[in-house]
Order: sequence, then C-alpha cells, then structure tokens
Amino acid sequence: MVTRSGSVSHHGILKKLGLASALAAGLLSVVLLAQEAAPTKGAGANLENGGRLYGMYCLQCHGPDGEDLRCQEIVPLAGLGRRPRVGLVGDVLSPSYFFRGVAYRGADARDLAAFLLSLKGEKGFEDPGLRCAPRLLRRRYGFSGAYRVIDVRSAAAYAKGHIPNAVSWPADEEPSERQPPAAGVVNQKLGLFAVRPAMSIVIYDDAVTPRAAQLWWNLVDAGHRNVAILDGGLRGWADEEGYLTAGVTRLAPGACVPLQWAELAAVRADADYRVLHLKAGTSEPTPGVFDWERTLNEGQLRTAAEIREYLEHCEIRLPGTYRVEGSDAEAAYLVYLLRLLGDSGASYDPINKLLIAGIPRP
Repeated sequence: MVTRSGSVSHHGILKKLGLASALAAGLLSVVLLAQEAAPTKGAGANLENGGRLYGMYCLQCHGPDGEDLRCQEIVPLAGLGRRPRVGLVGDVLSPSYFFRGVAYRGADARDLAAFLLSLKGEKGFEDPGLRCAPRLLRRRYGFSGAYRVIDVRSAAAYAKGHIPNAVSWPADEEPSERQPPAAGVVNQKLGLFAVRPAMSIVIYDDAVTPRAAQLWWNLVDAGHRNVAILDGGLRGWADEEGYLTAGVTRLAPGACVPLQWAELAAVRADADYRVLHLKAGTSEPTPGVFDWERTLNEGQLRTAAEIREYLEHCEIRLPGTYRVEGSDAEAAYLVYLLRLLGDSGASYDPINKLLIAGIPRP
C-alpha cells in the first residue's frame, strides 16, 4: 500500500504480502523492509550508513553476520531469512518503515535494506537462508504455525526420537531414480503436513546428506522458495541442544500451493556436455569428480571459501552444463551447494542427467 505521501507503509507491506497478523508478528520486521524496499544493484545505497543503522537497531539480536538469535521474537529460521536480490526501490517509491519506535525513511530505509542483503551469515554463503543452524531452530521449534521441520530418516528412526514438532517424510518413500515426483504430488503431501505457502521449511537427516538435498530439490522444483537444510542434521542438533522426542505433532491437513513456481534453466538434452562423475570417498580432489563428503566437516557444511576452493579443484565452472554420472541425490546436493554459493540458476534434470550451473547472483 502507498500512503498519500507516496511512502510504503508497514501496514501496506503486510497486507500486500497477504500475511495474517499472527504470522506477521512472527517475522523479523526488518526483513519486510528488505522484501519490499530492497534496492536494485547500483541504486546508490550507502552500506556504511546501513551498517551503522544495523549496529544500532539489529546487531544486538542478530549478531554481526545476521545469523544469531539473541532475543525472543519469532523470526525466520535462517536468521535474516530468504533475502531477495532485486527490489522495488528506485526513482518511483520512497520507502518508509516503522518498528519499535524507530522510523526508517528514504535513504535510511534504502541503506539498511542494502546492508541486510550484503550479510552472508557466519559461513560466508551468498544465500545463507538455505542453511539453518541448530541454535536458530531451537529458538523456534515451538512455533509450528510459522515453519515446518521435515525428517527424511527412516520411519523407524523417526519413531525412536526426532526434533520436537518435526514430521516424517522418509527418503525411502521417494520414487526411484529418474522418476522424480511431480509438483502436484509433492504439494499434496505438504498439504498433509499443513504447510502453507508463506512457511519456512527445514529438512534434516542424521547429518547434511544428499538424501536431505534430494527432498530439498524436490520442494524447490515444485515451486517452494523458503526451504533450508539443518546444518549438522540430527547429530548437530543433539550435540548443541540434546532434546529429542518420540511424540507426534497433530496437524490439520489442507491444500498447499506455492507462492510461485520455480523457474529452472532449460538446455538441449542431446548436446555434447562434459561428464561430471559423482563419487564419494575419494582420497584427494580430482578434476571432473565431485565427492560430496569433502564439502563437510563432521557432518556440517564447511565454509563458503572452503567449498569454492574444492569446486575449483573439481573444475566445476560457472556457467556450465554437465552430464552427470552418479545418483540424483548427489546431483541435488551439488545444486544445493551452488545455490548456497549464490548461483540462483543452478538446477538438475534427472531425466537427462544434466546439471546446469547458471550465473551467480550479483
């Protein structure tokens, strides 16, 4: 909504996003600023001023990299959430924002939004919203109305103990290789878990694994945007939090329709592409071979710099298309890494076994 003065009001932003007031209270309010007022590249934002505002009003709860959670508000599970890379602010709108007695208008609103977009999380990922740290999930697991946690381990393992409020989606229920589930099937099952479009979804396995990445890719391919993987998986959760339950959360099924369908890259299936071998347990980095285990340290993701260095050893170039020899789950894991590193165009075609590495985000 645009007020008579031409500024975008907080109330108008909530109404435009179609969020109920209860859910709106559960979102970090400055993220709404970023979603509606994020500056386009080269819009003249002053990051120094944005950093000053962040230090005054945000750092206390969200830390220097945006992934801490030191206050009790209900916030997106990935710290600053899935932050858009394009915005609506230019020469037309003059954004304004009001939260806890602090009003951001004009240049201040633009500068703070730009600074939020510049934060990369503690591990340096360009899209840190795809990763959820256990400490963030611990703060939020009681608020099942704002997110859904999915356990991809076996049903038997889930029954022995799982993260509170998690639902079971065993990976062994997934279709066989080269038969990815249709978007309608995925969304129908999410409806059984009472997933709504605005919800964040967090997936976990025993650790960070291709099995978790496979479900992550199925959900992204079906059009969902706010999907993350729990860093360290159940082991990471147990090490940091220690609390598991055998109880089952009762949910009211409904329809789940994503906010927008995924836009995936399309390439010729019959072209002569370089072969990329997916193989775990390699003794050293090898050109043309991707070993997912080498991107982890004790089941947790390595830093962005370490993963980039490893991908360079694998000679995985951006942009590029590769014909994959290996499992679909390992291919999905690589797509997950590429998107974490900022390649929003990365995708995978399981029918033709093609991995498309797109152009990194600016």
